[in-house]
Amino acid sequence: MTRNRADERALEQLLVLRAQVGEPTAHERLVEMHGARLRYYVRRLVRDADAVEDVVQDTWLAVVRRIASLDDPGAFRAWMYRIARNLVTTRLRRRRALLSLDDPDHADDAPVAPDPTDDALEVDAFDASDIQRAMERLPLPQREALALRYVDGLTYDEIASVVDRNVGTVRSRLHYAKSNLHAELQRLRPDLGSHGATMR
Repeated sequence: MTRNRADERALEQLLVLRAQVGEPTAHERLVEMHGARLRYYVRRLVRDADAVEDVVQDTWLAVVRRIASLDDPGAFRAWMYRIARNLVTTRLRRRRALLSLDDPDHADDAPVAPDPTDDALEVDAFDASDIQRAMERLPLPQREALALRYVDGLTYDEIASVVDRNVGTVRSRLHYAKSNLHAELQRLRPDLGSHGATMR
C-alpha cells in the first residue's frame, strides 16, 4: 500500500469513528471522500442513470443509519460497497432482470495459480473512453472486480467480502477480467498493439 493510500485509510478510519459518535461533518467528509468512486462502482452494475442515483443515495442513507453498528472502522470501505451491492441485487430482483451480479456458470471462478507479482493492469496507452467501452463488453462480475480493485483500491480480502466469494475466486475473476479487458482493448484499438504503461 502506498503512503498516500495508507494516509487515506487512516483518515477514513478517523472519520468513521467520528461518524459513529454522531459528528455530522464526519459523514459529509466520508461522502466527499468516497462519493465519486461509489457512483462509478454502481454505474458498473446499473446502466439506468436514475437508478444509479437512487442506489447511491440509498447507500449513503443506510451508511448514516447503520454506521454505529460497524465494529471495525478499517472495514468501512468494503462494508459500504457491500451495502450498495445488496441494494443493486434487490433492485434487479424486483425488476426480475435477467442480469445477475454473479456468473451463473461461474466460468471465471475456475482456479488460477496466484501470482502476487502479477497485480498490474496495463491500460495507460489507451484513453478513458476506450477503457470504458472495453469494460462494458465484459461480464458483469468481471467489470465489478476490476472497478473494486483498480478504481477503488480494495484488497483481495475486501473484494471477497463485498462480492461474498473466497479470495481464490476474486483472484480468478481478476485474472480473467484483465485478460478479457486486454482482448477487448486490442479489438477496439489494434493500432496500439500490446503496449501500455503499468497501473497498480
